[in-house]
Amino acid sequence: MGKEIDASMFAAQFGYRSKALPKNMRIWIGFDYASGDRSAEDNKDGTFDQLFPLGHAYLGYIDMVGRKNTLSYSQGVSLQATKRTTVTLALHQFRRARDTDALYNAGGAVAREPGNGLSRKVGNELDLSISHKYSDHVNLLFGLSHLRPDDFIEQTGASESIRFAYAQAVFTY
Repeated sequence: MGKEIDASMFAAQFGYRSKALPKNMRIWIGFDYASGDRSAEDNKDGTFDQLFPLGHAYLGYIDMVGRKNTLSYSQGVSLQATKRTTVTLALHQFRRARDTDALYNAGGAVAREPGNGLSRKVGNELDLSISHKYSDHVNLLFGLSHLRPDDFIEQTGASESIRFAYAQAVFTY
């Protein structure tokens, strides 16, 4: 017989535009929570399972952290530099919701078992992206991301910083 599911998630983002800020600037703060629980003591599965993950929009571009057993605090600023170009800078601070559960990546797979990792602090990711609408049919995206590992990553194995540069072109018709 299967386990009873007792999992949850919550996400919110609050943005602000003001006449005190430059005309095309928006600042925001965000919070993302997804439950975690790998306890074999009860017959419940308390780790949230996002069926169709979309990590980039909420949890950074590196995809080290997914929406399972996570607490994420984010803040950022976006500026529409020109009519067709937007520059965005975002900072994500990642923690595990429960220290007895694993760290999961954006695809939902286990990235790190809890093992000797007693800390809930996973790391901080900084993302800089530039989006440019080249034409009615072509959008370009360029970015740089940096993830600095924190205590949990250091306690459970290799703990190198991750740096990631990317470029993307999207054609729509």
